[in-house]
Parts: sequence; structure tokens; C-alpha cells
Amino acid sequence: MVAPMSRTLLGCALCSLTLGCGDSNHQLADAPLAIDAATACTPSGSPIMHTAAITADETWAAGIHVVPSTIAVTGGTLTIAPCSEVQLGADASIELSQNAVALLAHGTAASPIAFVRQTTDKPWGHLSAYISSKLDLAYTTLAGGGTAGTYQSADQLGAILVVRASTGAPRFCPA
Repeated sequence: MVAPMSRTLLGCALCSLTLGCGDSNHQLADAPLAIDAATACTPSGSPIMHTAAITADETWAAGIHVVPSTIAVTGGTLTIAPCSEVQLGADASIELSQNAVALLAHGTAASPIAFVRQTTDKPWGHLSAYISSKLDLAYTTLAGGGTAGTYQSADQLGAILVVRASTGAPRFCPA
């Protein structure tokens, strides 16, 4: 089961293609998170900066992780521990190549994972994977992503989740 996600993911990632919802830029405000703050963990500690490509299995421990610009996962699995917050910079994305195995973000009800903006006024990009790799999310919130601009000009049409076939044609995952 996936925890409630922001309306940006469920709304504009899908509706920008066919439904035409949202404001004139096809953007919706993030929905309030439905995680009980009394029982949820709070990611803490010194932020860990991630700037290099990931070429083999790598695990990000519980805490705060900063991705200032796009990073590629070109091999292995990127595992993000429960009770983590991944802060992505403006238009920054995490992109899995065809040689990557997976991005695993398995939070729990008490220890969710959140992908959020590094700065409140600049949206981050997307999580993407080629069809041979896997995005596996549980109790994970994606908020404030989709890149800047209207859906016509934004990278990946403003989607937060993108799965690509080997031809490069984007495929959007249903909720």
C-alpha cells in the first residue's frame, strides 16, 4: 500500500496529458499529508549531500538527504531507509537507466519517506526508470515535484513519476 501522495503526482502527472485539470499552468497545490504526526518519525541529523552517479547497490540511511541536481542510477539498487526525507533541488531528478535494478523506498506508517523540494519556491523534477528497472514505493510521499513551467514546456510534461520503454517514449504509471 502506498501512503497518500500529493495531488501534484496524482493530479497533474496524469491530467496534464488528457484531463486539463488544475490552474492555467496545469498545476495543483500539494494536498495535505495524511500521516499522523503524533506517531510519525522526524528525519534528523546532518543532511547528507548526494551528487555522484550511483553505479552499484547503495543504501541511504534514515535521515535527511539532499540531491541538488539530477543524479543517475546506472547500476545496482538505490534503497532509501524509512524515516528519510529526500530534498531535491530545482528541476533535480533521480533517473534509473536500463542497467539499474531498482529504487526502493519502503517507508512504514510510523516511519514514512518523503521526496520534497529543497527550496519552497522551486519544484524538483521526477523519479524515472527505464522499463527494465523498477520504482518500488511504499508509505512514500512525493510532494512539490514536476519541474517548473507549464506541462507543455516542463521536462517530462511535468510528471513526477516516469517509466520509459526502450524507445524513450514516456509511460505514466497509474496510481
